[in-house]
Amino acid sequence: MTHRRLFAACAALLLSSGAVLGLMDCDSNAPTCLAGSEKCACAKNNACLTGLTCLSSICVNASSLTTSTTAGTTATTGSGGGGTTGTGGAASTTAGTGGATTAASSSGGTGGSVSTGPCAPNTIDDFSSCDMSICNTSGRSGMWHTVMDANAMQTFTVSTLPSPWNDTTCAAWTTGGPGGAYAGFGTQLANGSAYDLSPWGGMTLVVESSHDIFLQVKEMDGGVFQVNIPGMDGTSVPHSFRFTDLQYVANTGGSTTLDLTKITDVQVMADLSAGFGYALHSITLDN
Repeated sequence: MTHRRLFAACAALLLSSGAVLGLMDCDSNAPTCLAGSEKCACAKNNACLTGLTCLSSICVNASSLTTSTTAGTTATTGSGGGGTTGTGGAASTTAGTGGATTAASSSGGTGGSVSTGPCAPNTIDDFSSCDMSICNTSGRSGMWHTVMDANAMQTFTVSTLPSPWNDTTCAAWTTGGPGGAYAGFGTQLANGSAYDLSPWGGMTLVVESSHDIFLQVKEMDGGVFQVNIPGMDGTSVPHSFRFTDLQYVANTGGSTTLDLTKITDVQVMADLSAGFGYALHSITLDN
């Protein structure tokens, strides 16, 4: 396969006095990422190989990282993490019940370095700073975080990607397996306040994924709207859509009519019908 399907959440880990790590492959055609190894899922009890640290459920060499932190924590169905960001949408082939998006405080995500570099006004993030913060431009400010229910199996980070990803440049990326109601990642656009997307006509995402995923926007009142992004084998591919393509996700609350003046979050969600692995390399707004 030209695109490797990565999902470390399927790992069956064995830790012994000899520090033996074992991994069970959930897809006989997919190469595995050894739990506890660098840039792979942390082992049981957040264990990593010598010299590595478990951050955001990924084993990393902490001395080589830029200052960053994960703004979100695991959510439970129907409740807001930290009481802040309302209800996220289900990522499935059919619209379903939404779940909580998590954040660290009532003012949105905190911690980590802020991307203040030379981002164009239409750029939400191009990961040129390779940290958890989106580009601090055009009144936008937020941090990438997980959007998942308590039963989801998922790892997430922002970093350069290891082999066998085709595009190894910095990205927000996640891997996982089937299970739970929803899983993915997202960011607030204005630290929990409403952000006006009405001057723009749509978005373009550069994504590497062999499986379908879903781009969602969430309104201040909790309503979620989404569009399907088809999976494509190979390296990262741009996908563009118009805001008029967004469809309301049933049972997420709020108005069923999209109001672009009241957008709080953008989310990139997995199709949980199978194991998943996808990477977002940039997200921009289109006229």
